[in-house]
Amino acid sequence: MPLTHHNNLGIALQNRQYAGALVDFTKAVRLKPDWPAGNEYLALLIATAPDLKDRDTNEAIRLAARSCELTGYKDPVYVGALAAAFASAADFQRPLIPPKKRLNLPTLANRPQIKNIIQYT
Repeated sequence: MPLTHHNNLGIALQNRQYAGALVDFTKAVRLKPDWPAGNEYLALLIATAPDLKDRDTNEAIRLAARSCELTGYKDPVYVGALAAAFASAADFQRPLIPPKKRLNLPTLANRPQIKNIIQYT
């Protein structure tokens, strides 16, 4: 099945059928591992699984960080997913944006969606 099918099915299932959504998002990321949105969707799904035993916070952080790396930490949606993954792991000490990537902060600071995130890193 094509990538978009797995992604769209994952989106449709995520609120009602966690296991089905997990399968389809995982397939989508395997088909295209350098797709920021796919990594972000899977990261959020894993970080916010309804049953705590299904949460894999390390994998959620890895996937969300991959989305951020692929977009140069310039997209607030992906930085927000990384923040959610860290929160799921109760890791409030690690900076969201690595020091080398903070060169992007002046650009990001002008985006209201991320302004609050930057203030706390």
